[in-house]
Amino acid sequence: MVRFAPMLRDVRHDEMMTITKSIIIGISGLGTLMFVLGQFITFIPGAETSWFLTTAALLAFGALSRMRIWRLTVVVLAILALGSAFMGHRSGIEYKERLSRQPHATTNNENNQPNQTMHQRPNVGK
Repeated sequence: MVRFAPMLRDVRHDEMMTITKSIIIGISGLGTLMFVLGQFITFIPGAETSWFLTTAALLAFGALSRMRIWRLTVVVLAILALGSAFMGHRSGIEYKERLSRQPHATTNNENNQPNQTMHQRPNVGK
């Protein structure tokens, strides 16, 4: 009597390892792509924080890989992404402070009169 079960178990294990490796590399590859794109995107000050935190989370999946060079690469990129997220947080705080020091945009700076909008009638003929 020939048993096929041990051979099938090995095939299933190999297939599962291949699928798992593909998922890990795919997710961390998406993180790598987001990191590279984040270097070229112009953000509103402070918006980099959420972008690079998401990127670092995706890159963290690469640490589960068996390939040593891939693990090293994604860990370095994750650290750089966390640094970029921190710098984005700082730029957002500085931007909000700068905005709070400026006069309101709804008043005219010369005589502090409200700017006319589409819904207001001009004071003509009074």
